[in-house]
Amino acid sequence: MARPDLPSGNGGWQAIDATPQELSDGVYCAGPFPVNAVKNGDVTLPYDGPFIFAEVNADQVNWIRQADGSWYKMIVNEKIGKNISTKKASGAPMGNSARWRGRDDPDREDITHTYKFPEGSPEERAATLKANQASSKADIYQHGKEDVKFQLEDKDEIYVGSPFDCKLWVENQSSEERSVFVRLTALVVYYTGVVKTKVKTKGYKLKMPPNSSLSFKL
Repeated sequence: MARPDLPSGNGGWQAIDATPQELSDGVYCAGPFPVNAVKNGDVTLPYDGPFIFAEVNADQVNWIRQADGSWYKMIVNEKIGKNISTKKASGAPMGNSARWRGRDDPDREDITHTYKFPEGSPEERAATLKANQASSKADIYQHGKEDVKFQLEDKDEIYVGSPFDCKLWVENQSSEERSVFVRLTALVVYYTGVVKTKVKTKGYKLKMPPNSSLSFKL
């Protein structure tokens, strides 16, 4: 189905669950939610993205109580969403005697790849981490050092028809050199989040010396 209410690229197949286990705006339903958004971890789009993402690509987090009373966290990331299936469009109906014969069933069409990248791949891990940032447990994963800070300069007033620029400040707060890639993009966007057109984009790739700062302008 078309989704003109969403940014470009989110039309097409939508995930819908008519028998969910929790309320959505007071109703037991889930979706429609773009399958492409599930794959990329864009769970902030409507509707019910976090719930649907968790159905097919969640990580299982086990908390184990240690002898000293502390808690140990064990994350299993290859258990959920291993085989996502639908009936193959063969034209033959499934009779009452039909029985599911597992992943090798001749009537099965594997659609796992449409919902997620290969399990454990860099793309799949990036989608999971992106989805996690919108959750109530955003700190569940261990992150690398966050010693490079980014600050976009705010513009108090921009008048229609007048030129303006965007400036991004980058500061390397570490005592080591850091490789930085920055891309600034200006877009015309409707209030619904749908992109109308790209105005300008520019990328920068450089190495920043320790305890240094610089700015990029678009």
